[in-house]
Amino acid sequence: MSWQDIYHKLDPKEPLEQGDSRLCEKLYGDFLTRVCNRILLDKNKNQKILLSGHIGCGKSTFLNLLQVREEIVKEFFPVKYSIKDVLDPNDIDHIDLMLSFVLQTLDAASGMRIKVKKDLIDRVRNLALELIGLIQREKAKERRRSLGAGVAVEAGLPSLISFLKANFFARFKIENETRELVREHYRPRMTDFLNTINDILTKIQISLKDKNLLILVDDTDKIPPERALKIFFENGQHLSNPHSNIIFMIDTSISCSSKYATIVNKIGIEEFFPAIKLKEMDGTESQATGKNLQMLLELARKRMPGEFIEDAVLIKAAEMSGGVVREFIRILQEAIFYAEGKVQSEHIEQAAFKIRNGYNLYADHTRILKSILKEPMWLQTMQEEFAKIESFFLDLLYMPALFQYRDGAKWYKPYPIFIPWLEKLE
Repeated sequence: MSWQDIYHKLDPKEPLEQGDSRLCEKLYGDFLTRVCNRILLDKNKNQKILLSGHIGCGKSTFLNLLQVREEIVKEFFPVKYSIKDVLDPNDIDHIDLMLSFVLQTLDAASGMRIKVKKDLIDRVRNLALELIGLIQREKAKERRRSLGAGVAVEAGLPSLISFLKANFFARFKIENETRELVREHYRPRMTDFLNTINDILTKIQISLKDKNLLILVDDTDKIPPERALKIFFENGQHLSNPHSNIIFMIDTSISCSSKYATIVNKIGIEEFFPAIKLKEMDGTESQATGKNLQMLLELARKRMPGEFIEDAVLIKAAEMSGGVVREFIRILQEAIFYAEGKVQSEHIEQAAFKIRNGYNLYADHTRILKSILKEPMWLQTMQEEFAKIESFFLDLLYMPALFQYRDGAKWYKPYPIFIPWLEKLE
């Protein structure tokens, strides 16, 4: 095995699936069981779960494991997809999300050859006519005649889905004008829009017979904070409405917002996927942090044999990562690139320096990081002034340049690659 092979194994953005040799299931075990129990307890209630955590902490891999878990597959028809496949995360709306629920659920049902009734096909066909009519208003009649001739009811669900993908969603993802036309049409008609969404989802649910729908929406944590707050805070009541169990990804920057309690109350419940704590709040080690460190080392060893990095150097990389899996893998990938072979301590430092230089921090960002470095619970002293710093604080969590930990209380720590630099600013 070459160092180039190791470099490619250290892909920080690649979610892992069940059976992948790089997967360290210990990182997910207890949390996976807890969320499964939560879902199963209320399987008939169309519950909505907000799965929060830092970008890169392992939420996408978690969804991959959840959708194939035996007790989930037994009770649910899981539909997992990434919004990046059908939407633009940088320009997304609650209406877009709900349209994606329908398309992806229909696609999954068609792929599994689930037998659907004619009334569902008719309902989907009517939605297709409406959507195509919206983006081709000047040719609406011609479009309807074309659709009616080319995709007859008898053609079945696969043809309708293919038509929607090619003639609507392909344009919807890349054309801002198309997105705005659709949104402007449905915003004042939300009741009718929600009825359409729920009618289709209910008809699919009936076709499933003894299983419940479970929609797993990946990468909603990649939506920029300002837009994510607009979706989940301003329109949370709409996202709670669809007739399906749904799990949304939520970035820590949103879960730390002053609006998050309202978001949870509007939509459903929260489950927090934490960063892996490698130090206690006072900087000391404990039995728990020691166990966490060993899990990260096990994860790394599934990618990097001992001849490429010694334990002491690996521990240094883990501590610099702050316990966020993606950042740990990212540091190791950069380090082996610099080493072109066996990674030494100086290569970890080079990697940290390179990653740190990729951030653009303003004076307010730096002030917050310095304050939290001195006092991990500094935020609690800022309640009256939080509104003044909130946008900068959420920026730091989204970057991420700041990590949140939970062990009873919530506390924070700067991404450790920044700590030597922050200490020099004293």
